[in-house]
Parts: sequence; C-alpha cells; structure tokens
Amino acid sequence: MIAVIADKRHQQAGELVTAALIRSVGSGLVATAAVGNEPIILTIGDIQLGSRPRSKRVHFGALPPELWRLLGACEARPLEGRGFPAPPAEANNASESHFAVRYGLPALLLGGREWRRPFARYDFADEWNNLGYGAIVDAASPWGLGEPALVAEQFELAAITDERGQRLSSYAALLQVGDEALLWFNRPVGPIDSFEWRLVENFLSSFGSPNLPIVPVISEIPAGYDMLVCARLDCDEDIESARALWASYDAMHVPLSLSIHTALLDGGAVPALLLEASERPGAVLAHSATHPPNWGGNRRQAEVEASRSADVLERATGRRPTYAVSPFHQTPGYAIEGLVAAGFDGCIGGSISGDPSFTMARSGVPAGAPDGFVGVTGQCMLHGDCLLANDPILRYRQAFELALQSASPFLYLDHPFSVRYRYGWASEGQRIQAHRHLIEHISRRARRPLFVSAGQAMDFVLQRTATTVRAKGGGYKVEAASGLDLEVSVEYGGKRHRLAGSLDL
Repeated sequence: MIAVIADKRHQQAGELVTAALIRSVGSGLVATAAVGNEPIILTIGDIQLGSRPRSKRVHFGALPPELWRLLGACEARPLEGRGFPAPPAEANNASESHFAVRYGLPALLLGGREWRRPFARYDFADEWNNLGYGAIVDAASPWGLGEPALVAEQFELAAITDERGQRLSSYAALLQVGDEALLWFNRPVGPIDSFEWRLVENFLSSFGSPNLPIVPVISEIPAGYDMLVCARLDCDEDIESARALWASYDAMHVPLSLSIHTALLDGGAVPALLLEASERPGAVLAHSATHPPNWGGNRRQAEVEASRSADVLERATGRRPTYAVSPFHQTPGYAIEGLVAAGFDGCIGGSISGDPSFTMARSGVPAGAPDGFVGVTGQCMLHGDCLLANDPILRYRQAFELALQSASPFLYLDHPFSVRYRYGWASEGQRIQAHRHLIEHISRRARRPLFVSAGQAMDFVLQRTATTVRAKGGGYKVEAASGLDLEVSVEYGGKRHRLAGSLDL
C-alpha cells in the first residue's frame, strides 16, 4: 500500500496528488489520511524515516525539521516574483521565465536526464507550451513553491536557477540511508503536471529493489511498443481544407483524427472528409457546438455544448461521439460535470494557461471527476507560427524526446485553415513538409512506435484506468479489464511486464 498523508491546510494538494498517484498505480494501492502538521507525504512502508527498516517516503512541499537535518539543508534567499512569469511568445519564437528547474546527473538514478524546466514557457502567445508541462507560480498555492532551501549538493537532484544559471534554491533531492529512502520535491503538488513525474514513478516502482519496497506502475505505453503517437486536427475553420494533409498522412500509413466544432455544419451540408473520417475507428471527436471559452462558463452551458455537438455529429455521420476535445483546451471541473451529464467518457485538454489540475503528467481520472471519465493532456500544437527560423521543428523533436524519456504518449495537434486564418502556415506544402518531417523523426527515434487515432488513444486510457492492482502476500496481483484491444504493460522492478488477463508480481 501507499499512504498519502496531508494535513487539513494542504487538503487540495493532497487530493491532487492522490489523483495523480492513482493515475500511475491504480486505486487499489492508495490510502489517504489527514495526519499531524505535515504537508504532502507518500509512503511505502512506514511514515517516518528511522522508525523501521525497508521504507520509502516521497515528500512534497516545505521540509519539516527532521528532513532539514537529514538533507543538510540551510535557508536560501526568497525568490523574487520577476523570475516566475514568461512574457507572451512572439511568432516563431518561444518565451521562457527567468527561473527554471535544472536537473543534474543524479537524476539518472531515477531514470531522468539533465532536464531543464522553466517555471513558465510559451510557444504561442501566452496560451500554449508545446513541451507539455504546467507552470510553477509565484503564489501560496499548490502550484507554487514550498520554501527557499538549499540542501547538501550530494543529495540534490534539481536546483532552481536564474537566467544566468546561478543556483538559488533546491527543488528536488534523493536520500538513501541503509534500507530507507526519501524523495523530495519543493512544491506542494510535486511534479504532477510535468514529465518529471516519471522520477516519482521510477522511485516507487524500481528504486532500491530488491532491498527497498516497490509497487507496480501501469504504463501509458501499450505492451510491445515503446511509444504511442496520436495526431489530430481541431476543425475550427474549414474541415474540407484538410484534404491534402489527410492524404499525406494516408500515404505515410499514419492515422489522423478530426475534432469537429459543429457550428461548421450549420449549413446542413456534410463535408466529404468528415464522412470519410467517420468510417475509421476513433477518428472523429466532438469539439463543442460553438467553441466558447471554458465550455460556456458553467456546468449547464458545458452540458448544452457537449450534447448539441454530439447530436449534430450523430445526425451527420450516424455515429455518436463519446470523446471530446475541449475548446482552447480549457477544462474546468464544471465542464467535466457537463460532459459526464452529456454522456461523454472523456476529453482531451490541458494547457499551461488553463485549469492547472487538468495539466496532468499521466492520463486517467482527473481530480474530482467520477470513475469512468478520463482526461488526457496534450498541448503540443504544430503550427506555422510556432516553427523556428533555423530549425523549424526543433521544439517538436524536443517534445517527442521528453515523451520518450518519460514513457508518455505523444499527442500533437494542428488546425485546418481557411481564407480567414491560416495559423501561421505560408502554404499547404510547408505544412505537409513539417508534419512529414516530424513523423520521420518519430519513426527514427522510437524502436516500435504505435500510431493511433484519438479515439483509439482514449479507448486505451479507459482500458488502462480499469486495470486493478492489489496487494497479494508479499507481492501484487494485477488484472486487466476484459475485451482489450491493446494489452497493458506494467512496470515493476525495472522491467516492463505484459499484462494478459492477470499477472502475479
């Protein structure tokens, strides 16, 4: 079992961390409690280091006194607010905050790299971060920092640095003493909104094995593959204008999906491309009826937007969608309630400028959502105005590398353009070339990538979420949901195990 311990002051952070943990290890291994004055703690074994052997602890937020001593910590100067935000990105350039999290070589101990994560970054205006993570904010919130503190450098995994690379504070640390281990992140929710969550998963599933306790992690990558890839067009302009790009994907034997803003069908005519796409498994998703910010601003409007879009698509294609893409990727909690009421099983959303609780490192049930509804974060937007001058798709290669290193699916999107708006593309030829170059890079870097439609990706998330893990004797029993199209894999003890029905670990 894993205990998630949070005091009442950190209740929201505790709920967010619990949901993130369940997305990785399943609900059967997670127990929660409100205890003492501690911030967020995950434990395997006992609560306190030193109380009994063979225990592991993950600590999020400010350090309690006993950890100051164990980590050799000292106070650091408070961070000034000017280093937190990033200005809006200009066309064909990214924008980053002055403050960043920088990982060193010790991160390799948990399967990481010498990563650098700015507190905030944008690739388009102040809306999208193509590298996929959320923002570390200058506020007393779960998404801010715990406290300025410098731990002894031999324990430090990551430091907070300024624009000159100067070390200002510690952000993450790893300590092992005999048969006990501690992983710390200097943030109440830790890295639940970033590829860095992979370090937590590896700490839980393999670090210190066989001397330290470990738990299974349910992989987001299907068994037999090393990457899951999904390409999508959010149809906000002219559906049929995507015909040339659609044909290019067909020529590469790669699925391309459409999410449909159904106001485009108000004239009554159904574009031939939509009908063709609807014949392919999972290739058509809803994208609201009128594309309003935040799904209309309340639960009722969200339900109306979702229901109307599903009705229109069902009349047009004969198939009712069960998955949606959030307009502007904005997915507040009430929108999830509206989508559930409208009969949807999940949605794709999440962006650095949206509700931070939906910018999730792992797909699955969002915090506060009912079981059976799943969310996926995918804010990598392949647009002409996000290409770089000297190396156009550099950011997209970097985004794919982060997904590969963190065992995360790689989702990216574009939009069909129109006479009114072209999303920065100079021509259809330029756009097709950029997409083709990205697919070629993915095919070179991944040993066995699996390209799927958006609906197939969501189906797998539902199947993965239905996987059950429970303690059995000194190990675990893992059972898959019935009727799987793709087999789930489970990470345990540094190995990936294929889950065919049930598995004893």
